[in-house]
Amino acid sequence: MVKPESDDTARWTDDRLAALEPPDGWIPNEARGMARLEALRAKRPVVGRRGMWLAVAAATVGLIVIPSPHLRGFARACGEFVLRAWPGSGSGHTYDADANRRALADLTLRDLDGRAVRLSEYAGRVVLVTFWSTTCGQCESEMPWFSEFRQKYADQGLDVVGIAVDQGESGRINRYVASRPINYRVVLGDSTEARRAATSIPTTFIIDRSGRIAVRHVGYCSKREFESDIQAVLAEP
Repeated sequence: MVKPESDDTARWTDDRLAALEPPDGWIPNEARGMARLEALRAKRPVVGRRGMWLAVAAATVGLIVIPSPHLRGFARACGEFVLRAWPGSGSGHTYDADANRRALADLTLRDLDGRAVRLSEYAGRVVLVTFWSTTCGQCESEMPWFSEFRQKYADQGLDVVGIAVDQGESGRINRYVASRPINYRVVLGDSTEARRAATSIPTTFIIDRSGRIAVRHVGYCSKREFESDIQAVLAEP
């Protein structure tokens, strides 16, 4: 079985479920289904886990034989679960306790108009800082999520900053951003100091109101994980 590319998960699910209808009396329950998958994951021995991921992936595909467009959300969640847990996926997610948090370096960066930007300007607000590049497919799939989060949570104190780590002229990044519905600030991370802050792309930090790293997302993470962590950090005193 071929693992679907992470940025194609939604499209892959939609293509297979678009024409389906629900059976009489069937009501989907995504939370219950995902809880059962997590429980199975915890109970299975390490030696059998790869087989379990294959079984979960097969079950996700198998859902398309039940005619229901309402399965779309649950099937997509199953796909995200498989992608997160697939051996060698390289994804990582860390939520640090308050006592363990450290500050993200107060980088001096330039925005797309050449103006200097410092992360310390956002003191007192929660900031989602994402390191991305124009050649990263997963980065592109996350952009609509981050734009949605900024619009939804700005009044609660959320800002979003995208740090483009591409090398070369800024014109290419300007054209890339102009062709996409990005509503948050994009800055150039073409310095050595900026690249040291993220060891792989995409890497996303959620910075608390004191300027410290509360959450790290490295590699593939679902929209649900991002939003849950944003809500948790915004709710902190």
